Amino acid sequence: MRVLATSDLDGDGTRDFDGYRGVRVGVVRTSMNGGGVGCTGDVDTGMLVNTSDRAGCPTAFPGRVFTFHPGDPPSADELASDVACIAAVGTHGCGIEQPLEAMRVALDMPDFHRDDAVLGVIIVTDEDDCSHAGPRIRAMDATRRPSL
Repeated sequence: MRVLATSDLDGDGTRDFDGYRGVRVGVVRTSMNGGGVGCTGDVDTGMLVNTSDRAGCPTAFPGRVFTFHPGDPPSADELASDVACIAAVGTHGCGIEQPLEAMRVALDMPDFHRDDAVLGVIIVTDEDDCSHAGPRIRAMDATRRPSL
């Protein structure tokens, strides 16, 4: 995260490649209600995460999208620390994990991506993807998703 934000590969404070004008980061959990098979409890339905239960981290963050623009707060180190906190999502939630569907829903949210930006997606999971195109998953009501 720090390298993406600063374009500094070796940490010497000098840009090593043409970097980005800014970085936006969002994290989703893979719990999508199991495609309608009855998962309950900690189900996020593709919402960007803004809470953390990681030791030493704030329990909540003011927004769901973390941004970095060179010269503006937060610093690259603060961004990396915040993303490390928010990305520690654990293994709780529905056991029918759907990272591809969660990603699709999150990317459909307004104001997350820009037309002039490069989109990179990293999926970290300990299970196979169980997303499918069935109507039970696609039936999520968009009004239940929070705005950014």
